[in-house]
Amino acid sequence: MTRPGVTRRYLWLQLGGWGILCLILFSISLVYLQYSHHTLTRKLFGQVVLSYGLYLIYGLAASHVLHLGLRRWITLPLRALLPRLVPLFLAMAALMSALMIAINDRLLHITLGKVDRGIAMSLYVNNCIMLFGWIIVYALIHTVRERRRDEARRLELELAAQEAQYRSLSARVNPHFLFNALNTIRALMYEDRAQADLALTRLASLLRAGLRGEERREIPLKDELAVVDDYLQLEQMRFENRLRVCCEITDEARQALVPPMAVQHLVENAVKHGIARIEQGGEVVLRSSIADNTLQIVVTNPLPTTISNATEVSGTGLENSRQRLRLLYGADAELDLRLDDSIATATLTLPLNEEETDHACTSD
Repeated sequence: MTRPGVTRRYLWLQLGGWGILCLILFSISLVYLQYSHHTLTRKLFGQVVLSYGLYLIYGLAASHVLHLGLRRWITLPLRALLPRLVPLFLAMAALMSALMIAINDRLLHITLGKVDRGIAMSLYVNNCIMLFGWIIVYALIHTVRERRRDEARRLELELAAQEAQYRSLSARVNPHFLFNALNTIRALMYEDRAQADLALTRLASLLRAGLRGEERREIPLKDELAVVDDYLQLEQMRFENRLRVCCEITDEARQALVPPMAVQHLVENAVKHGIARIEQGGEVVLRSSIADNTLQIVVTNPLPTTISNATEVSGTGLENSRQRLRLLYGADAELDLRLDDSIATATLTLPLNEEETDHACTSD
């Protein structure tokens, strides 16, 4: 079990970094000894190995002390960091040099040559360079890690914001429809209690579907059509013969995935801005099929002659649906509303995922 602040990755980086450095210096020393007047005896070879083994320990110890300091200070501004780091850095370089002289030369008699002030200063400068390089690498690694963490936090915040936005736009039952449905049920209670009970059951199913839409991003079209059927049955109780419905859905399209309540919003828009505003009513036609790896859902309905602009029949529900589609599919999905000779045509185009594509191919 590692101590706080000492992770396994840190230990491997420390051992790897200082180990590679010592191997490089060890190799340079062997080459130097071979091409100098020194004879590379077994004793001398052992002294060189022991010398760099000790240097590895000194480097690990000194850099770990720097790590403990940097871990606390690295987030400080430079003018506050330097007065703390520089004295510690110089002290660690001096300690490494003192240990090399005291232990290597005086205690173990691993000769450094005649140790005078010049050699001591050379050792100190070399150790300063090594530790300064270690600090640079440490700072670079810390910077990269922080940038990755910041990027991860940014992505998490973006996802959280998208999730919150999606939930705020997710399927809700229109309060005006709910008010009208309750009025219809109240009237039926005095005329036909069985129908009132059926209407109440369908309304409960519709409300349940709205709540479920906040929990799931996509559902099979066949489940969405069940919600649409509940909605249309309730509206037919209200409009009676004024509302007629025609559905043409292919079998493979029924298995495709759609956002919850997306089709219901199209049908509701058709009833609200079309059938409800025409005295003789009309027919809502719902078609769906799969072609070119896309699911196409088309809803058509008649319009009153007074309407000539698509903005007059595009309610909040459709705009919310467009925003939900952008969040879910980006530019791969489209919701288009067109008017032609007092006929409104809403077309919803959704991409199929690989599993849906395979299923559609199998069905064919």
